[in-house]
Amino acid sequence: MPQRSVVSWNAMISGNAQNGKFREAIEMFHEMQMGDVHPNYVNFVSILPAISRLGALELGKWVHLYAEEWIKEKKRRQWVERWFLQKMKSGHILAKEEEEEECP
Repeated sequence: MPQRSVVSWNAMISGNAQNGKFREAIEMFHEMQMGDVHPNYVNFVSILPAISRLGALELGKWVHLYAEEWIKEKKRRQWVERWFLQKMKSGHILAKEEEEEECP
């Protein structure tokens, strides 16, 4: 596969985990991270059963902390997006097209 996205990683990780190939699922999870693809909630849901079955407590703790940070970052981004839209609606921030029309 020339270009692996988070979706293709999800498919490979969950496929291995669901078929009892827990070590392979965890290895793919690590490989995904080494390739600069950031996990999403589907990765976490897929990898946790494999971690549990192998009793990999330290990895489970790491995934838990990573997932918490991921959730916090996602909430921060959502807050910024809502704030920005609210400012646009109230007229405090002009859309790019409006700015260009006003420029001489």
